[in-house]
Amino acid sequence: GYTGPWGRPQNDGPALRAIAMIKFARIMFSEGNQDYVLKNLYHGTLPADSVIKKDLEYVAHNWREHSFDLWEEEKGMHFYTLLSQHVALQEGAKLAKELNDSGAADFYSEQSQEIAKKLKAEFLNDNIGLLVTSQKSAPLGYKNSGLDVAPLLALIHTSPYQKLFALNNAFVTKYISALVGSFHQIYQVNKDYADLGVGLGRYPEDRYDGYETSKQGNPWFLSTLALGEYYCLLKGELKAKGSLSKKSSSELSNKIEGQFNRALFHSDRKGHMSEQFNQNNGLMQGAVDLTWSHNSFMTAM
Repeated sequence: GYTGPWGRPQNDGPALRAIAMIKFARIMFSEGNQDYVLKNLYHGTLPADSVIKKDLEYVAHNWREHSFDLWEEEKGMHFYTLLSQHVALQEGAKLAKELNDSGAADFYSEQSQEIAKKLKAEFLNDNIGLLVTSQKSAPLGYKNSGLDVAPLLALIHTSPYQKLFALNNAFVTKYISALVGSFHQIYQVNKDYADLGVGLGRYPEDRYDGYETSKQGNPWFLSTLALGEYYCLLKGELKAKGSLSKKSSSELSNKIEGQFNRALFHSDRKGHMSEQFNQNNGLMQGAVDLTWSHNSFMTAM
């Protein structure tokens, strides 16, 4: 593997893998393959030698450590990483309990609750809603608005498991509003094609243009589609609570359609989506056919 200089460790990885593998374990259960789960995915032996148990042990013992964010740029404590870790341990505790690993289940549950306390105590901000990071040990220096699409990604990547922040929670809606307002202002394509949804980048101060880190950042397909997915999930959440009015339903449907239309407008209309689209001329740039761009379209759909 590559061992040169890079932003490591990235502690969201083990948490996200645990969440994905727990989903897989539950599919195996539903098909009557509990033996497969116990043999290959989770058993209570220590030191851990099964994939889910290994990841949960790592997360439970290391979540307090500073790590690099999902953009591989800043070291600190991140909303995205912590929410992923909270959910991994929450769901891991349930799985451990079902598989009679009760001591581990209690430990994972306790750690999950500790993370929840930290998120509520240190990552909420009256001005912008949700903070991307509250403690930095290796800051970029120029990234100072506190705004980033990462908390939005955290909310959709941990759905439907996370219950800490309802999607219409006041801090969440304030954050979405601040995020959308900021990117609408700084990207010319948002003003030129105002009938489309809003093209979102990673964060307002971004200097990575897909090729160099000394330029101006652009809207990303994955960020733009994430907002569409958020509106889809919000609509579902409000409907489930019986608090979705006809007007709200129509407004959210228009917003959802706007985000898809924005992404499709800047694609090549033949199924190809790069990493970014230029903030001035709207043409694709950066990594060609970025997997994450396509995956964002699929999950939003």
